[in-house]
Parts: sequence; structure tokens; C-alpha cells
Amino acid sequence: MQNDREARIRDRAQAIWEEDGRPEGRDREHWERAAAEVDAEDRAGGPVAEAAKPDILKPTTAIR
Repeated sequence: MQNDREARIRDRAQAIWEEDGRPEGRDREHWERAAAEVDAEDRAGGPVAEAAKPDILKPTTAIR
């Protein structure tokens, strides 16, 4: 069970890294974001819709 979770987090972290343009040095940020998304999916009983993700997990295009 733990290995499945870790594999899901790894796959999602990879996707996040690619979506962010493959930046260097943000692996921990991507891993933690992926873990939060996987845990949210597990609590919800399936994939979390973009609208249901907390704002901190949503990609942003605005420069702040």
C-alpha cells in the first residue's frame, strides 16, 4: 500500500515538475505538492477535480 502511494506521488511530482517547466532545485516543493494531491484524492475517494483543490495546489500564471 505504501509503495503504491509513493509511486503515485512520484508520478504526480514528475508531472508537476514538467508542467512547471522542469526547474532545478524545486524537487521537495513538487514532492510535497504531489503528496498533498494524492492524499486529497484518497480522502475524496478518487481524483480531485481542479476546482476542488486548495488554492495553494492550483497552478498560477499571475506574477505576484
